[in-house]
Amino acid sequence: AQAAHAQCVLSEEPEGIARAEAQDRLEAFECFGRAHAKFRGEQLRVLRQVARGKLAEENGASFIKSDFIVRVLELERRASKIEGGLSPQDRSFLEAYVRGVNAEATGALKKDPWQIRDSILLLLIQSFDQTRRSFMQDIAVDEHARKGHPMELKFPWQTPILKPGEYPARQGAPTAKLYPFAPDDEATGSNNWIVAPRLTKKKVAMLSNDPHLALKTPPFWQWVRIVYGKEQLLGASLPGAPVIASGGTRKIAWGLTN
Repeated sequence: AQAAHAQCVLSEEPEGIARAEAQDRLEAFECFGRAHAKFRGEQLRVLRQVARGKLAEENGASFIKSDFIVRVLELERRASKIEGGLSPQDRSFLEAYVRGVNAEATGALKKDPWQIRDSILLLLIQSFDQTRRSFMQDIAVDEHARKGHPMELKFPWQTPILKPGEYPARQGAPTAKLYPFAPDDEATGSNNWIVAPRLTKKKVAMLSNDPHLALKTPPFWQWVRIVYGKEQLLGASLPGAPVIASGGTRKIAWGLTN
């Protein structure tokens, strides 16, 4: 089924990818918001409750601790401050996105309309989620890394930041020659790799991106295709913000690694 709103057409492709078609770039942001609210409205609402530190109000005392930590971070105050410093162009894009969300909102999401600072709030909580392992400790390369293989000293970006307690210890686990201090839990983190055009059948570059996220139902990311004019974007988006974390256009691709 398709739903037309002004110049925005929403549909769902057979693969479960949300498709939003617009006339121009600004309108594409509004369509982006409509797609998120239409297909992932409840996720927007829940993620906002997480970022506000209000999960316990609906889900009980087991969420009090996480709510407390989030409120200590004062993310709502930070989001409002960031909103106040937006450039006119960024503000116009986010205003269009917010219009789209509120146009498709239903139920509890409609009673509490989406605002620009809500999208910023979700980006802040995501940022914290990606860095929380270092939240209580200094960010420093651990002793093994500093005394490690010469390769790690020569190429510091290959040196992982490992601190006690981050990875489970395993007795008798094999260790890598090049990375004697690397974690045994190789599922933690993310990676990507690329193939040069001369090595592919169609003579185009290829990017593979694996953020190492657990399989979930429903999945955290929402796959979207945004089409406007001659432009087209396809990738994994963060419901609640007009962001494609891993995806591409007809000319460039990008990925997300931690």
